[in-house]
Amino acid sequence: MLKSARELECSTTKLENDTSRRSSELLAAVCYHHYHGEEESKAFAILEQRGTAFEDDEQDLISLLLRTLLKKQQSVCTVKGTVNALAGMKYEKLFGILPNLLPHDVNVFFLTDTPNALAKLGDRRAIPLLTDTIDRSVQEKDDHNDEKVKSYLRNGTKKKDIGKVCLAVATSEQQYFTELEKILTDGNTLDYVTIEYL
Repeated sequence: MLKSARELECSTTKLENDTSRRSSELLAAVCYHHYHGEEESKAFAILEQRGTAFEDDEQDLISLLLRTLLKKQQSVCTVKGTVNALAGMKYEKLFGILPNLLPHDVNVFFLTDTPNALAKLGDRRAIPLLTDTIDRSVQEKDDHNDEKVKSYLRNGTKKKDIGKVCLAVATSEQQYFTELEKILTDGNTLDYVTIEYL
């Protein structure tokens, strides 16, 4: 594993100039270890460029490496880079994978950048897929108001750590929001995520 940003930069530059199969495998390893930042993005970009420039066996190798990254991914960064690289290569089977990833992009955390990959892929089937996902998301938001959800939230009050949050959300009563705000401002919980909702 590379230990410094300088080592990583030197390695990706050297690998970029070497178009052998081994260098493509090593670039995929850089992507797999998700170093984050410019060099990781560069490694994905090099693989994408090779995937579009190479032909036959070499192109198959690049798509295999990227598909393996997607299958073995350990971070959202890996998913983002991989689907964008495969989309740039116009990998024909990618459309079968992207619908499973798209719901993640409705959530504000851990976005997989799937809509951009769909745009890059340029497949007309993306339009109904995107509209269905948006419609489902709106429906799910509406479902948060029903009694069943409120019941789950009230039952959550039996758990010490989340009780105040559940009471505040389930009842919308000021006393619970006041207690919740006190807990959050004490810094003993995930205040950086929750405080904005108060």
